[in-house]
Amino acid sequence: MRQGRDNRTAAINFTLMTIRIVAFLCALSLGIACAAAVSADSAKRAGCTRLVLTGHPSYPPVAWAAGGTLEGAGIALVRRLAKDADIPIVVVNKGSWAAAQQAVRGGKADAIVGIYLTQERAKFLDYVRPAFAPDPSAVLVRANEHFVYKNWNSLIGKHGAVSAGEVYGARFDAFMHAKLTVRRVNGFAAVYQTIIDKEADYGLAGYYPALTGAPKGKLKIVEPNFVTEGLYLAFGKSSPCSSKLSARFSKDVARLIADGTVKRLMATALSNYLASPR
Repeated sequence: MRQGRDNRTAAINFTLMTIRIVAFLCALSLGIACAAAVSADSAKRAGCTRLVLTGHPSYPPVAWAAGGTLEGAGIALVRRLAKDADIPIVVVNKGSWAAAQQAVRGGKADAIVGIYLTQERAKFLDYVRPAFAPDPSAVLVRANEHFVYKNWNSLIGKHGAVSAGEVYGARFDAFMHAKLTVRRVNGFAAVYQTIIDKEADYGLAGYYPALTGAPKGKLKIVEPNFVTEGLYLAFGKSSPCSSKLSARFSKDVARLIADGTVKRLMATALSNYLASPR
């Protein structure tokens, strides 16, 4: 009888040990499955699940501030690209052009629209090519003063005002650095005011922002196109959206240029801006 009881006890102990092993293996498997699920979820969140776009807050018709967001032809273009790619889009106004660039550089925004291509910017931006529109830039002076502009050399020996964060292409930027005296101020409104206050003899700005924003009767455009650069959409190199969307957006931009869509967006945006109360 004792031998029988010992056998039953051993069997019970073996069964309990088996149950514990099975339970442990199940828990281990569940843990691995959960870890895999968490890892997959993290990877999904780290991917391009939405596009955060920024741009210039005072550069009509390409982009302009509308509260915490932006409006304009560049914004409308990227909204269309995002819709066609079935990717949600959030448009954010960072308050200044310099801050918008820094947001993309620092990973707080995925993309920026209406930006020139420079070697320095290409270090932290992946450009969507081609440029979606040409962008002429203007020279402004006080309305009641005689100012003869013939070429870039006409600016030598005078004091200029330029908005922080603005560039005008590699050739002119090199010329400006080497031969011109310019003061960097915060935004185009400050450029205009600096000229009006006679703290600068001239100012530089995009032609369209100058046309729509410079105070009438106080300033005039003496040269509407001292340089023309292309306007681009660009992704931050740190954005996961760059690898996912760049190639597709490039093809779509080329198509929308060719069929006249971009020109229509620019014309509509300019008309809307001029008609809006400010």
